[in-house]
Amino acid sequence: TAWICDNKDCKAILNMQEGFDENLSEWICKDCGTLNKIDHSVIYENEEDYLNNIPADKEDYERAIEMRKRNSQ
Repeated sequence: TAWICDNKDCKAILNMQEGFDENLSEWICKDCGTLNKIDHSVIYENEEDYLNNIPADKEDYERAIEMRKRNSQ
């Protein structure tokens, strides 16, 4: 999952920024200072789903988070 800054002029990849944690509820972009919500309700599979406001499957999201936690230990 790539967390992309909500600022349309920035579009920084938040999870590439030092200290980013997808378990937080929000993140301030280190490139532009925009406050970004970090929550399942704002995850989309692709640009088309984003444009059509179709969020990703919550169970898939939770499985991916759990796998990342296990792989980082």
